[in-house]
Amino acid sequence: MKRAAIWGVLILAAALGVWTTRDAWRGYAVQDDRARQSREELQRMKDAERKARMDRIAIGTEVGREEEARRQGWRRPGEIPAPELPR
Repeated sequence: MKRAAIWGVLILAAALGVWTTRDAWRGYAVQDDRARQSREELQRMKDAERKARMDRIAIGTEVGREEEARRQGWRRPGEIPAPELPR
């Protein structure tokens, strides 16, 4: 009987501990989600900055400027565009 009472008290204490810390675990889940979103946003910003840096480097050369102009639709006067190859 004494052993059953001890087990009952232990189970009750464990249940009470879980019950009282449930808000802390919810807070942890919210913070974990916010941290994940921040990491994803930081990665997107790094990728955008890296692309912008590469674009600046490419535009700094004559070939890069011409490629950018052609990407935007510029053609030399009288130039006949070559047909695009299928991808």
